[in-house]
Amino acid sequence: MEPFPPGSVVKGRFVDSEWYAATVEEALGDGLYRIAWLDGDTADCLKRPHELRLMRYHRELKRYLEVPSCADDMQAVSQSMASDQPTHEGSDSKSDSDDTRAPEIDNSSGMEDGHVQISSDSEDAGTLDVGQLSLAADDARAPVGDSLSREQAKHGCAFSDTLGTGIQEVDTSSNEEVLSVMAASESESLRSLGLVEEEAEQEEEKVAMEREEDWMEQMVVALDGEAQDGRKPEGRPKGQLSPRRQEPRLESWQKLWEATDLRARAAQRALQIAKPPPAVSFTEMWCFDYFMRHAAPQAPRQSGPIVEEVGDLWLVVGGPEGGVDVRAGRPANSKRVPCRLSPGSLVRAFGCEGRRLRYGLLTGSGPAAGWVSIRSEGRGQLVKIAEGAGVEIEQSSGRNLRSWAALPVKSCRLADARDCLRCRCRVPVGGNACAGLEGEVLPMHAECLVRLLCQAQGALCAQLEEQRDEAESKEEEQAAIGKLLHMERDMQESLRAQYKIGWKQELVPSNVGPAARLGLELQAQGMCCLAVDGGRSVRLARTRHPGVCVNLEYLSIALGVGMLEGTQPWFSLDPVDPKIPTTMLSKNFGPARLAGTCVGEVLFQADYYLKELSMGQFKQPMPGMVSCWDFADGNAAGPDWDARIWFVVLEAEVNISEDDVLIPCVKMGVEARELVSGSYEDAAVTRKDHPLVKYAEMFTQSFDAIAERVSVVYYLRELAKASALAKFLIDNGYSADSAWLHLAADTGECQMEAPRLWNRRLSGTSSGPASVQLAMQEGSTNMLWGGVDLSLQKFVFDQAKVKRVAARLCLDSTDSSACKTPGESVDGFFVY
Repeated sequence: MEPFPPGSVVKGRFVDSEWYAATVEEALGDGLYRIAWLDGDTADCLKRPHELRLMRYHRELKRYLEVPSCADDMQAVSQSMASDQPTHEGSDSKSDSDDTRAPEIDNSSGMEDGHVQISSDSEDAGTLDVGQLSLAADDARAPVGDSLSREQAKHGCAFSDTLGTGIQEVDTSSNEEVLSVMAASESESLRSLGLVEEEAEQEEEKVAMEREEDWMEQMVVALDGEAQDGRKPEGRPKGQLSPRRQEPRLESWQKLWEATDLRARAAQRALQIAKPPPAVSFTEMWCFDYFMRHAAPQAPRQSGPIVEEVGDLWLVVGGPEGGVDVRAGRPANSKRVPCRLSPGSLVRAFGCEGRRLRYGLLTGSGPAAGWVSIRSEGRGQLVKIAEGAGVEIEQSSGRNLRSWAALPVKSCRLADARDCLRCRCRVPVGGNACAGLEGEVLPMHAECLVRLLCQAQGALCAQLEEQRDEAESKEEEQAAIGKLLHMERDMQESLRAQYKIGWKQELVPSNVGPAARLGLELQAQGMCCLAVDGGRSVRLARTRHPGVCVNLEYLSIALGVGMLEGTQPWFSLDPVDPKIPTTMLSKNFGPARLAGTCVGEVLFQADYYLKELSMGQFKQPMPGMVSCWDFADGNAAGPDWDARIWFVVLEAEVNISEDDVLIPCVKMGVEARELVSGSYEDAAVTRKDHPLVKYAEMFTQSFDAIAERVSVVYYLRELAKASALAKFLIDNGYSADSAWLHLAADTGECQMEAPRLWNRRLSGTSSGPASVQLAMQEGSTNMLWGGVDLSLQKFVFDQAKVKRVAARLCLDSTDSSACKTPGESVDGFFVY
């Protein structure tokens, strides 16, 4: 159940750091709540749990007051029992003083006078009254052993976690004393409305520090087996307290683990029953890698390491505000990771500089990796664990866990954890560990890594949101936007380098080697063409005219595809799962043996470049051209649409010159179709004013000019010309040497996946909460798919209808090298 269900009355912190009353409209997920202010401003706002406080309606004062935390109540009980005097809480006085402007609200929301429904994990939730506190015993009471005496219960030894409600339980064996002290505390807090806010904050901080110090000692006692006063716990009678502390210690490690690890197990259970996660998006993976390792410069190494060797196991035993702060880098002032490392988590040390530890998470809840401080403000946050330690964990409290709670954990053997890394799901990683962007091993399964990676980009956007909220001028807001855009450009450049995206001169096949194998010597920059004779044989000749030049490797592969498959090369870049926009793109070659060849490379590079141009990733190659986003501004297609765009052959023919040189003529273009949302099927109708259709028409009109400016488009057209020549030779029964089929060299292994394409367009003129703007921008998804189709089936290459061109294009005269012996060729086509 959500900590703040819809309809709850809460206090929310606004941009001026003041608290105002509000109502929870909707829980949006990922820790966000939509609230509506009650101070006259009806605008909705997005807030996170730490920015909200639950309120209750007081029928005597006729207004809403903040619900005090049971942890603070228990502190008041403990102090009052020790001093036999009533104790007041600064939190209530602060709440009352802050809420002087809250409006008077009736009970139309369904809440009874004097009561407020407490958010709980049970359907039988408790209710809080001015003079009475009742909690659901079956669902919200931590197990207390028979050995814990009644006197211990009076001191508030209830270690339980309500998973988000922020309420700890009170033992019912001391209800009378608890209720009397709470009533006195309530009346005293109502009379102390004039307390200064700074005093209340200092009091809360003092209580939290004392509670954290007691927690740390109990963890040390449970792990090391010896109290800080030097006495063995076995020799101290049951129920006797340490002279240094006035709090009872726990009897066993099992109960302590059960109380501290509940949140981690509940989060793990939520991952187990969740729907199958999407495929890993390398965009989010790059964000995670960028955030964790490149956010802050590394400081020089300092004095003596604390870790004896890399691989030591450490247990998280402390940390303020529910966990240990995790930083992206070694310096204490480096970027803070959004979530904390929860107490009870088991980590492995991968390095240490000074008092800073670099860890990898084995079990528990928190970031998968980062830097933490071993000690903070004189208190230990991590404790080193012996290698052979084995801890039995039994869940015998009889508590009815919710459907999203974790499954019981029977045991956790640290010796096994040292031998093999364990994932966040507590299962050994084994040989299924994931690889990072630089080849490093991540101690997680692929399916467990998905959710963590997908949260990285959201964390960076949250930082941008915070910076924009705190911006005092338009220049600072634009600087925050520019920072995100610069980060994404770096991300895209890194992905391009990793997946070898981008056309280079080294990818252009040379004709020198293939021509030498056919008996023709060419210069380094020499060009060659195909010539025929009346005997239906083909020979290679020199030329200086680019229009009749042919790339021999492209021709060799096109001949093989035409002979074996009866078609022409094609390529498509499709999503692994069309329903998941963050999925990787899969390369599909036709036929599949084109992967790793020069033909497959030019098909992929040309198709990817077309999509980058259409999305405005690069400057348009021709003056006056704009991206599809410029066409989309104010277009009826709306912000959300999916489409595919691909290269096609519009016209193709082969002519012959006076000296029998074949002249391929090809006209290419680009086509686009709109897809059904959420699928990979063409829509029934694609409007002519669709943004991508308009861009395809503009690209087609300037295709030849673009080919002269962009190398990859030029060589795609050269491949289309070679395919036209291959179809002409096959259809008309020309014969040639079998060596023509083996001229292309293999380019090596081919990566069969490519990162998805995206482009962020942030408007600096929009107004409203930054979180709302980012939500709208992130929610608008436009996916482009497609490929290259060089099909020539609709064109007929008839020798009888070939046109004669009045030009002499061959530099070589017919020589004996062009004649073939009967053993080297046959009628029809190639010899095998």
